[in-house]
Amino acid sequence: MARTTQWVKISGWLFLLGMLVAVVDGIPLLAAILPAGLADSALVGLGFVVGLLAFFGMSSVNKDETEMFLLATIALVAVGASGTYLTGVPYIGASLAGIAGNIAALVAPIAVLIAIRAVWDAAAAKWK
Repeated sequence: MARTTQWVKISGWLFLLGMLVAVVDGIPLLAAILPAGLADSALVGLGFVVGLLAFFGMSSVNKDETEMFLLATIALVAVGASGTYLTGVPYIGASLAGIAGNIAALVAPIAVLIAIRAVWDAAAAKWK
């Protein structure tokens, strides 16, 4: 049990690290800190690792929270995809668009793996 708890903490820290990278890379003035393309690769990679941990039940997203997480992911990906509309907002539009797009890149792999697990669990319940 302690081993699973350790992975839950690691998953949470990796997700927070991804959120930090998403915010820093999303703000145009701070984006110059990270090499071009590195942040995008890091976000997708972190999302994949956190998604794998969630797939195997070793993350902070448990079965009761799966539906809420997937719904929130749909909203985040929709906002991230509408970045062209956000850039029209004076002063903070470019930052909002960058941050939303980066968060969408982080949570998309997590959502795919959690959705696969949810479908698997739903189908497996029929055969029990």
